[in-house]
Amino acid sequence: MLTWCQSMACSLFVLLAGWHFHIGWYLAACLYLAGALSLANLLLPRTLFTGKSFSSKSINNNHQQAFASGALALYTLLALLLLVQDLHLDSLTHLSIHLVFPFLAFALLPFRAALFYILIFAVTANLLLMLQLEGTLRAAYLIGFWITVLLSSLYSFTHQLRQQRLQEQLNRDPDTRLYNPEQLLKDLHKELERAQREATGLGLILLQQQNDKQFDLPTAQTVSRCLSSYEGLYSISENRLCALIPLGSAEQLQDRTETLRQNLPDLLIDQHLCSASDNPETLFELSRRPGLTNAMSEASA
Repeated sequence: MLTWCQSMACSLFVLLAGWHFHIGWYLAACLYLAGALSLANLLLPRTLFTGKSFSSKSINNNHQQAFASGALALYTLLALLLLVQDLHLDSLTHLSIHLVFPFLAFALLPFRAALFYILIFAVTANLLLMLQLEGTLRAAYLIGFWITVLLSSLYSFTHQLRQQRLQEQLNRDPDTRLYNPEQLLKDLHKELERAQREATGLGLILLQQQNDKQFDLPTAQTVSRCLSSYEGLYSISENRLCALIPLGSAEQLQDRTETLRQNLPDLLIDQHLCSASDNPETLFELSRRPGLTNAMSEASA
């Protein structure tokens, strides 16, 4: 539904751009064309923004983000130039295209960057209109603009919250409600970089059920209560959990492991002190290997 609405809006902008080119209002035509490019950025496949030799998703997103920022910057500049033209101030159609700006900003940019763009545009556009418009038209435009900013901000903020909650659900195991292996691999990269940057340590503790018994929700909650809020707990497999423990030395890791063994006597528990030279992918694979003690001894070697 959203894609269909974006396609219709992009088509409308293209038609209006063609019409204004035909009648000779080139500034307005360029503005509509910039709006069409901004909307087209949301519709085009992301593979168009990278070459065949680049498969990195981050490079892909950077190209698309740069295109979006450039299209929106062009739209902003042309919209402000249009406000200076007295010929266009009597046209409600031309004035209304400035109301589209908040929607474009929130659709193309991250939330904070969009707010920054909107603030700059709003201050400049409102000052120009207050100097050039009079009476009811000025009041109607200013009220309409700020209502549009408010509604688009609320929608974008609530949409961002929903996306974060959905992402959290996707990163969790449905049975134990703990973070899944994919999230462990991501956090291993982050925590190893943090440990290297802050010159601290990172402990990896594996907890496994005896006799291949599966972890259920009550058992996972019991293990979670034995850990601090800053210590991450992950579900590696049906019968194995992994905890990432930020710490300073091997002695602290040993003490932490002994405490867990006392509080969780029914579980097999092993440990490994990660170093700055450890490969996150290697640690991840070792944590999933059968044989708890063997996996940790190989990682320590």
